[in-house]
Amino acid sequence: MAVVQISKIQVRRGQKNSGIGVPQLSSAEFAWAVDSQELFIGNGSVAEGAPAVGNTKILTEHDNILSLAGSYRFGANDVSITLSVPRSLQTKLDEIEVSVVDFGAVPDGSTDCSVFFANAIDQLFDNTDDKYKKVLKVPNGNYLFSANLVVPSRVIIRGENAAETVLEMGNNSIVFTDPSGRPSGIRIENITIDHADGQTVITNSENCEFNNVTWRSGYVLGDTVFVPENANCTYNISAVSTGGFIRVSGTGVSTTIQVDFGIDGASFSALLSALEGQLNADSIFNLSFSASIVGNAVKITSLSSVVSATTVQSNFTVDSLPSGSSVINSNITPTKNEYTDGSGNVSASVFWENTLFGTAVTDVDFIGCTFKDTKLAIECQQTLSFDTYVNFKDCEFFVCDTAIYVGGVVGQGTLWNIDDCKFEEIANQAFYSTAGRGTQFQRCKFINVGNNVNSASSPTTSIVYFGESFGNMLNDCSSNRHQNAAIVTSSLTGSKVEFDNASKASMVDRNYSEIYLSDGARLLCVLSADSKFYTINYSLRLDQHRRIGQITIAVNSQNTDIEISDEFQYSGGGTIMTGFEFTASLADNDLDSGNDTILLSYINPVLSGRTGTIEYDITSGV
Repeated sequence: MAVVQISKIQVRRGQKNSGIGVPQLSSAEFAWAVDSQELFIGNGSVAEGAPAVGNTKILTEHDNILSLAGSYRFGANDVSITLSVPRSLQTKLDEIEVSVVDFGAVPDGSTDCSVFFANAIDQLFDNTDDKYKKVLKVPNGNYLFSANLVVPSRVIIRGENAAETVLEMGNNSIVFTDPSGRPSGIRIENITIDHADGQTVITNSENCEFNNVTWRSGYVLGDTVFVPENANCTYNISAVSTGGFIRVSGTGVSTTIQVDFGIDGASFSALLSALEGQLNADSIFNLSFSASIVGNAVKITSLSSVVSATTVQSNFTVDSLPSGSSVINSNITPTKNEYTDGSGNVSASVFWENTLFGTAVTDVDFIGCTFKDTKLAIECQQTLSFDTYVNFKDCEFFVCDTAIYVGGVVGQGTLWNIDDCKFEEIANQAFYSTAGRGTQFQRCKFINVGNNVNSASSPTTSIVYFGESFGNMLNDCSSNRHQNAAIVTSSLTGSKVEFDNASKASMVDRNYSEIYLSDGARLLCVLSADSKFYTINYSLRLDQHRRIGQITIAVNSQNTDIEISDEFQYSGGGTIMTGFEFTASLADNDLDSGNDTILLSYINPVLSGRTGTIEYDITSGV
């Protein structure tokens, strides 16, 4: 086709928002809005074939295509959906989710993502417009932090996959916060928190939830974690020269101990070492105390964790003569330090303090969470007596020194439910509380707990320790300790209490043993005398006969008296079944000053008995 006309292309320019905006353009005429960076072209007239008079906006790199698209309508391809309305794709996608990557985070494990998470949380959850308070999605990858992650109330952080979405916190912490001082409504889901000394700090929080969150660190079984220190007095002593001495007297030593400069050592440090040696060798002193040298001071520490520093001081008078011509520094006043349980040396994966009733951490749920290779999984410190509620459901604690630690005060209501949880390879306790009432374990499983680095046959501590017995119990739980450590043949074997100070601990395990013929008492198992009652439900098979029964054992508070009863039924067998008898006695198998072990034995007479097997479960308590 021949060209019949050549038109000059006109281009206008100006500010779009000045005056009345972009004017009506001629057909094919361009206009460039310099302020908004937008480009328009005139439609032309209807007579020329244009669908409508006006201007058409041309897309450029400055346009948000999603905001311009209005083609999305819910159910557009379904004839049964007729009332949905068109929306822009931008508003629809903003409604679905927002990712921390949208704010610049790079999940490569080397890019510092601290500021990107902070920006996302600030822009979303601190926004005055509620429509932007979305779930913050964290895609798979490793996110490095060089600073704390501060999480305010009502924030929801959800990882894509708990195993693949990792927050590398190192020594930085995740801290819950709120301007009111009471963080609430926070939820963290589907994320792994990899930390060293960094913690998840939830002090003052309520109504918060952790769901499918994994905390992991670098703990290895056998690492030194808790370093408790008994009450002590530290006596700072001025440097001693020729003619001087250091003297310790009082009821804590068998006789006055004095070391003299120039006689007991050639230097001041040697003089202190000589004093340390003589104190620790003293027959009265070493029964209750130990001495050590710290700098220019002698430190006297109680061997008992229940003795106060004032009591330690009351046993001693410490004097020194700096030189032959100086006045004696009489009765040096020590620095007193009370007992510490060592928890201050530990960084727990999750930590909180309860200091005021109105801000106590309560109604916090841990659901399907995992604590792996961490020194201490949960730590709660409380200074006043009031009730709190915390729930653990379907959680797993694997390779920890201690799983849950509560430092509390007598009478506080630690009304915690620990349900369907698994504790495995825990060096010390699965749960330890210095005080507190009302904790309940339901259907929990304990595997190799309280053995340090030993097997289940060589336990070193209790599995659970309650500072108070009132209302603290375990129902329908399971442990591999009794089968491995308590069914023994030697009556000299000691028993380590499994659930210390529990008001009741019922176990579903069916422990089992062979039954032999014996005219005398033959040991079946050892039990701890620290538990004051046992109920043992058993099923005894001798030959083809069956006997079922319940043994009840009661021990007095001084561990000096024991009673046993046995109620049973049997099917056939006559004297085979009636001649079988259980006995119980007390023994001092740890060779201290009192009975610690219950020997549960049986008599199965050679003439009337038969060999067989026994299965039994145990309920115990104080």
